[in-house]
Amino acid sequence: MKIIVEEEYGFKYWLWEIEGTKQYVCDHFNEVTRDEHYYSGLSNGGVANQFLGKWKELTWEEYRDISEGDDWDMYAHAHTKDDSNIRPRTDGAGEGRVLEGEEAEEVRQKLLDCLRSGNISFATPEEQGPDDYIDFGLLEQFAKENEHDEKNNT
Repeated sequence: MKIIVEEEYGFKYWLWEIEGTKQYVCDHFNEVTRDEHYYSGLSNGGVANQFLGKWKELTWEEYRDISEGDDWDMYAHAHTKDDSNIRPRTDGAGEGRVLEGEEAEEVRQKLLDCLRSGNISFATPEEQGPDDYIDFGLLEQFAKENEHDEKNNT
């Protein structure tokens, strides 16, 4: 199983390889990250030393290239107990696509506007199910539709 891992919101990127089913990998990840004092940082030995399997640190470019390809099975974010999560790869719109530059800033601003207005919310890790994820393709579409509506209303 190949899991692409983003540690602490872009602090580091990893390719994690581990034998087992998706359920086994999710259970292992959740067992480690649900500890009350979980932290991915070096003070706890670093994320690669906290889990079973083989870990390889990636550059941003390597991470981007892998995430845009088909040679991975799951995605994980590792940071603290409250925000670490893992999910299976799905065939949702926008999968593996990385927004950059002006396009990324536009989508980010729209998301922030939605959050500020209360039109969107996120589940806590305890509330998340195995299929909870942000579909950035749909988020981008939402942002573009709202931008069009805002122009027509002014």
